Order: sequence, then C-alpha cells, then structure tokens
Amino acid sequence: MEQLGQVLTAIKAVHDQLTGLPNRLHFERSVSSRVPARRQSVGLMQVDLDGFKAINDTYGHAAGDHVLQVVAARLRMHAMPLGMPFRNGGDEFIIICNQSASSAEVEQLAQTIVAAISKPISWRETELTIGASIGVAFPLEGQQNIMHALEEADAALYAAKQNGKGQVVLSDSFLAACQNDVWTSGQDLGGETDGRIGKQILLIRNWFSGLKAGGQ
Repeated sequence: MEQLGQVLTAIKAVHDQLTGLPNRLHFERSVSSRVPARRQSVGLMQVDLDGFKAINDTYGHAAGDHVLQVVAARLRMHAMPLGMPFRNGGDEFIIICNQSASSAEVEQLAQTIVAAISKPISWRETELTIGASIGVAFPLEGQQNIMHALEEADAALYAAKQNGKGQVVLSDSFLAACQNDVWTSGQDLGGETDGRIGKQILLIRNWFSGLKAGGQ
C-alpha cells in the first residue's frame, strides 16, 4: 500500500492537477537526455492563449479553469499521436513532436491547433471565445539540448503576439529544418498552403532581423 502511494505521488508530481497534462517538470525530464540525431529534428511549439485574461476577469476563475481543461482536451485530441502536449504554466502550453514528424507536418499541426482552440467553449449559458498564438522551432544538429530550441520557439511566439495574435510563427531553426526536409526534394512553394507558409517565413525573418538590429 505504501509503495502504491509513492507511485501515485510520483505521478502527481509530473502532471498538472487541473488539466491532467504532463507539466513543465515532466517536459524537462523527458528532454534532458534527448538530443536530436544527425539530420533529425524534433519540432517544438510554444502555445499561448489569446484573450484568456479577459475570460478570468469577466466570468471568474471557475470559467478560466474550465477553458484550460477544454483546451487541454483539444490539445490531446489533435497533437497525439504526432506529438505530446504539456502545460507550461498559466495559459501556456508546450508541444514536442516525434522525430518522425516532418517540418510540413509540424506546421500543419500548429495551424490545426490554432483553429481547434478558436472554436467556442460552452460555459453555463454562455459561449466563450479565445484564440491561440504559436511559435515553432526545431533543435538542430550541434545544439546542446532541446531547451535552446524552446527559447527560439518562445521568441517566435512573441513575434506572433506582436503581429496580431492568432498566428503560427516559424523560427530560424524551423527554416533551417525546412532546407533538409521534403520541401527541398520536389515540393513546390507555389501552392496555397506553401504560399501562406512563405509569407510567415518572410514575417519571422523580418522580425528577427529587426530584433538583432535593435540589439546592436
């Protein structure tokens, strides 16, 4: 009985009690020894809810908790089996994708998640509406660990917030991953989807260029 209690305590320590998702500690333990193999990348997403504070302020924390639980369920539904969602804290989430996921699949998953989270959420007799902004990055060969890419994803997320919210913004490491992905082996960037991705690539290039210039 005591051993079972210890197991349950250990499980609770690495899972968020409100949403049931793995928490930040679980994420850090999962990636601490996980370094991308040669020519392999692991897609990372930083997800932040748009308009969540207004829900809390207007309808109370019970409504906010309900929103977080619904968002967690939607993340599970759409992220798996391509990736694993974690609650980073507050209204922020992390998704780490499988090494088998291509950059195109990761980008499409991010777009799917934005659309899923944006659907109305029923709360008592009210329909609550929130959005999501996502920053995407890939830890590439030569990086010490995945945590560095998480910082890049966070910077891309900040760019998404600054450029109107409800967007998926791609980091420099994502662009580098694309060069070694299927897009460079025969797929055209002229289609509707890839054309949209191209605009986002231009956005993040311009934003990072401005950030670097401002820091000089």
